[in-house]
Amino acid sequence: MLSVSDVEFPENVAPGASESMDLRLENLADGQIKNIEVKMDLSEVPIASSGTTSQAVTAIEKSSTESVSFNLNIGETAENGVYKIPITVSYENEAGTEFTRETTVGVVVGGESDLQAGLNGVETELTPGATGTVTFRLVNRGRGSADFVKLNLEDTESFEVLSPNSVYLGDMDSDDYQTADFQIHVSSDAENVSAPVEVSYKDIDGERTSTQMVEVPVYTQNQLEKYGMASGGSSLPLVVVVILIAGGVYYWRKRGD
Repeated sequence: MLSVSDVEFPENVAPGASESMDLRLENLADGQIKNIEVKMDLSEVPIASSGTTSQAVTAIEKSSTESVSFNLNIGETAENGVYKIPITVSYENEAGTEFTRETTVGVVVGGESDLQAGLNGVETELTPGATGTVTFRLVNRGRGSADFVKLNLEDTESFEVLSPNSVYLGDMDSDDYQTADFQIHVSSDAENVSAPVEVSYKDIDGERTSTQMVEVPVYTQNQLEKYGMASGGSSLPLVVVVILIAGGVYYWRKRGD
């Protein structure tokens, strides 16, 4: 006789979020329904109410609807998943006969993750034919967490991976930041390096894999000197400098004598 005909709530919510859930109650009976109470059981889910977990409606006329609202706070440490919240609805018909019905509503915590790869930096500026360590960054810009995150980097025509080509990063929550290092050797004829960074992980939608192209700058020696990133001339070895200083001190002392 009384139906929960609609539930209004975001499709997915992030851990730590606060949202309102509206339940629409529809009277399918031939007469008035009264003394309606809607109770929500949050004891088995990582969700709390910022208000009451029970709402009352005095009466709903035949073929009419009424709505009740609950303010829900998602736990900050809640894991990705679908959580079922038991709902108990009790009411009376016009004759005073009591009825109880039970149903559940689902709350999706986390939603999709969104992992974006980029260049974090290089150990030294790379030139054609050089070897160096490249650091990639990975940021989770999505609302959900990602589990078993791994970065993979394969050889291309412009560079060769000398270190292990796979780095395991573990789990990443929303707005998390991770880095991964790879040692590469740039081809002697390479003018630029476009690195295909493969990102694999698992989120609420299952296992996911994407390949993102990250540009790694390669400079000629002339460019390094032009931009002030390398010295144009050679410097004297430290031992020669020390000998020259010592010789100068000795000369001035002898001159003073």
